[in-house]
Amino acid sequence: MVSRTTQLPVEGIPSGETVARWLDALAGRRPDDEIRRLRDAVEDARRAYRGQVLVDGMDRLLAMLHTADTLDQLKLDTDTLIAAILSEMPGQGGYDPDSVRKRYGEAVLRMVEQVSRIRELSVASVHEVQEDIEKLRRLLLDLATDVRSILVLLTKHLRLMRHLKLLAPDFQRQVALETRRIHAPPGQPTGRVAAEVGAGGPVSALS
Repeated sequence: MVSRTTQLPVEGIPSGETVARWLDALAGRRPDDEIRRLRDAVEDARRAYRGQVLVDGMDRLLAMLHTADTLDQLKLDTDTLIAAILSEMPGQGGYDPDSVRKRYGEAVLRMVEQVSRIRELSVASVHEVQEDIEKLRRLLLDLATDVRSILVLLTKHLRLMRHLKLLAPDFQRQVALETRRIHAPPGQPTGRVAAEVGAGGPVSALS
């Protein structure tokens, strides 16, 4: 499994001091300009996610930081970490894709949009018949023109799976079914990458 050694708490709302400690830990392996971009992303996300919690009860910003932290442990680039932090922005009031593009670049915006779209489709289609599920998997891979979008999605799902026992029974079944049928089917590209993410990498490209 990916190491859970982290500067981040497991509950509560991440304070400025908490974020600073996390960024200081990342600064040992990322240049100053990338740490600055991460800091900006956290502050943008803090404003957008204020007061919001996910189905497992975790503060939305804290959950996205944990996702980014896992991606850092997997040695993904800074754009991927920023996309993870901002990945819940679509659908939020005041979301402006042009602003994301200007602040963080086209690659980050593309990942944010792809993660949101793929997540929406996978949740809506989890109860489809098997033939349609196969078509959906191909569609999801086609939508992800940047493989890093799939890695962000799988890492977010891994975080949720780690908190499965905190969910209501109906949500537990929903998440488990989605994992088995869509995100991590054995023998499929997403399944192989999901296993690599859960094991701590190295992560290969989807093919």
